[in-house]
Amino acid sequence: MLFLNVRPDAVTMLALISACSQLGNAYFAACIMAVILQKGFSTNILVLNALIDTHSRCGSISLARELFDSSVEKDSVTWGAMINAYSMHGNGEAALDLFSMMIDSGVDPDDITFVSILSACAHNGLVEQGRTLFKSLQADYGITPRMEHYACMVDLLGRTGHLDEAYDVVRSMPFRPSDNLLES
Repeated sequence: MLFLNVRPDAVTMLALISACSQLGNAYFAACIMAVILQKGFSTNILVLNALIDTHSRCGSISLARELFDSSVEKDSVTWGAMINAYSMHGNGEAALDLFSMMIDSGVDPDDITFVSILSACAHNGLVEQGRTLFKSLQADYGITPRMEHYACMVDLLGRTGHLDEAYDVVRSMPFRPSDNLLES
């Protein structure tokens, strides 16, 4: 690309970040980030969101958080990427704290953010918080629960020994449960 004297743009950077994320290669992610900073793409929210996600997938949670904190503009994807980072790495309390900060900042969570926060609750045994969040999904944010939300609740309740309640969640679903959900 550079050989042909074609300058990379934000779309090019997103493609490179995506490749790094799929590889899980922290070194390549750091190299791409250096180019992004040098070329001034770090103010592009799509690029920043992708960097946060990539660095968290590569295990660089502190760098992902630095990028998050440095962001002037944060949308639901920015918040969700960092919440998901904490969820993926077993830090449910940090995910819940960040979720509260998101709400306090006036950004409404989307259905994907709810999957991340419910997953954080499931992997950290945070039953009451998970129950409260699941109820608020539709009641407070008007989001109709999807299979993934129900699966997180079944996972949470099953992991913590609330098997009857997990079964009740499956029975209350307005659609046929997936085979994966039934196996859990």
